[in-house]
Amino acid sequence: MKTRSSSGLVLYFDDEGFCDFLELILTQGGRLQLSFSIFCAEPATLLSDTPVNDNLWHTVVIRRHFKNTTLIIDQTEAKWVEVKSKRRDMTVFSGLFLGGLPPELRSATLKLTLSSVKDREPFKGWITDVRVNYTQTSPVESQEVRLDDEQSRLCARDDVCLNGGVCSVLNDQAVCDCSQTGFRGKDCSEGLAHLMMGDQGMGSVPFPLCFHCFFLFCSCFESITANDGQVLESCLGCK
Repeated sequence: MKTRSSSGLVLYFDDEGFCDFLELILTQGGRLQLSFSIFCAEPATLLSDTPVNDNLWHTVVIRRHFKNTTLIIDQTEAKWVEVKSKRRDMTVFSGLFLGGLPPELRSATLKLTLSSVKDREPFKGWITDVRVNYTQTSPVESQEVRLDDEQSRLCARDDVCLNGGVCSVLNDQAVCDCSQTGFRGKDCSEGLAHLMMGDQGMGSVPFPLCFHCFFLFCSCFESITANDGQVLESCLGCK
């Protein structure tokens, strides 16, 4: 993931109004906060030490295993928290929402286990290659970001973004993020005397994307979630 925002909803899923949920947000100066509950227990919450709103790419992994959830950022920071629940398995009925909630769900608060999530502002930034249990999946639907097989092919060629540039599809066009390459230009092929960090390649994407699993913009590594003891990881973004 890559963003300049200091707040926003990154990820959410629940059991549609009963007890269980998991929420990942940007808060407190661009740090990631993870909260979850099982069987209506007091929510367990952890806050990362590392801000991720520096307009650089960060890899984020959520690892769920029964009552424990671990948040890993860039393989350098790892924190875990345990919920004090009488049940160890998390129940999930909803889709997995990445970047925000659709309007119809924000107005139907009875279907939200965590009612405050409807007031979260959407995530603005880039998220790439979301995977569930190491498997890349496609969104059931998306809003303000169009993703289909034809558009995905725009980033499939090796020569779209050169020198390690990250390809995304925006407004039916392949867009290259060259900010971490030392190059610039439409395809990251033009050399720089020195790297200038700015808005180059940065898209403002006020998602919401709704998935029954996971996804997002274009390419990298990742994983998430657990159900009935399965370790479903979730890695948002890339390096």
